[in-house]
Amino acid sequence: QRRPRFLFIGSSKTPMPEIIDLLFSPDSHEGMNVTLTPVHRWTEWMIPGHGTVSILDARDADNSAESQIQEDLRREPADVVFFFDDGESNLNEPIAIPPGERKIIGLSLGSARRVTELEQAIDAQPSVRERLLTVVRITEKQSAETRRLMSLLAAELPNQAKIEMIRISRDRHAQLHVAQMLIKSTTAICAAIGAQPIPLADMPVLTTLQVLMVSGIMYISGRERSLRGATEF
Repeated sequence: QRRPRFLFIGSSKTPMPEIIDLLFSPDSHEGMNVTLTPVHRWTEWMIPGHGTVSILDARDADNSAESQIQEDLRREPADVVFFFDDGESNLNEPIAIPPGERKIIGLSLGSARRVTELEQAIDAQPSVRERLLTVVRITEKQSAETRRLMSLLAAELPNQAKIEMIRISRDRHAQLHVAQMLIKSTTAICAAIGAQPIPLADMPVLTTLQVLMVSGIMYISGRERSLRGATEF
C-alpha cells in the first residue's frame, strides 16, 4: 500500500494548509507535518491521527515549471486531478487538464451558481467530461459535500492507495467493507491450516494470524498498528 497522490491545478490563491484543512478536516494545524520540497514538486502532508497524502500543487504554474511538473508526473502519476476554481478564472477558455486516465474532481470555492457554471464548462469538453467524477463546492470544514468527497475518493482510488484514504476519510462503510474482507481472508487461511492432523501444532500460526488480523482492523479504523495493542485486544 502507499499514500494517495493528488494533482492540484486551476486557479486558487488559497494557502495549502487551509486547503488541507478544508478537504481532510484535521483537528487543527498544530502538529501538521510537511516534507519541504521545491515549489511544484510532490509534497507529503501528514494529517495527524489520520494518514498521509502526497500533493503536487500546480495551481497557477507558469510555463517554466511545466517541464518539472510533467517529469514528476511521469515518475509518480497522480491518482486524481483536482481542478480548483476560485470564482475568478475564465471558464469560457478550455480547461487545461493533463492527458491520461486520471480521474478529475472539480472544486469550486465560489457561489452555488459558480458550481453550475463550472459543470457547464466541463460538460462542453468531452475529453474532460468523460473523466469527471464530480464537482464539489467547498465552503467549510466537515460539510456534507466534504464527507461525500472523502467517501468518493475512498471508493475510486487504486487499491494500493485505498487503505490510507479510508483511514483519512473515516468512511464507516468503507472501513467495515475492508475489515470484513480481512476477516474472511484470515478465516479461510486459518481453516486450511487447522485441517492438519497434528494436535496443537497449528496454535502458534493461528495465533499469529489472528493478531495480524486484529492489528489490520485497528489500522483501518485509524489507530496505529502495534503488537501490544493487538495482543491486548
